[in-house]
Amino acid sequence: MSNHTDFLALLATLPSSAPIHKGTVPANPTFPYVLVTQVVPYASERSLNRTVHARTSRWLLTIAGLNDTSVSIIAQQCLDVLEGARINGQRLEEIPNRLGVEPDLDVTLTNGAHPLFTKQEWHVMS
Repeated sequence: MSNHTDFLALLATLPSSAPIHKGTVPANPTFPYVLVTQVVPYASERSLNRTVHARTSRWLLTIAGLNDTSVSIIAQQCLDVLEGARINGQRLEEIPNRLGVEPDLDVTLTNGAHPLFTKQEWHVMS
C-alpha cells in the first residue's frame, strides 16, 4: 500500500465516522467532515553528493463543522488516531501550526451562518 492509502485508512477509523473527502468537498457536504489534501513530497535532506536522502509524505487536513465544538472534537479525534501511528514503519507526526477554529467567510449556509474550520498538517518520513 502507499503512504496515502495508509493515511486514509487511519482516518477511516475516527470514532465519529465523520465523512472523509479526498481532495474536494461535494457541493452540499454533511458536517462535520475532514478534507484531506495530499501535499507533493519534497526532498527534506540531501547527502553530501547532493542526491536525495529522504522524502517526506505530507497531508493537510481541513476539519469543518457547524460550530466550534464539533470542529474541536473531530480535530482531537484526528490527533488521537494519527499522532504516533506508523505508516510503512515510519512515525506519523503533526506539524504544529497554532491555528484555532475560524469561520469560513467564503461559504454561507442556507441559514446565513458560516461553517467553521481548522487545519492540521501531518508528515511521515519515507
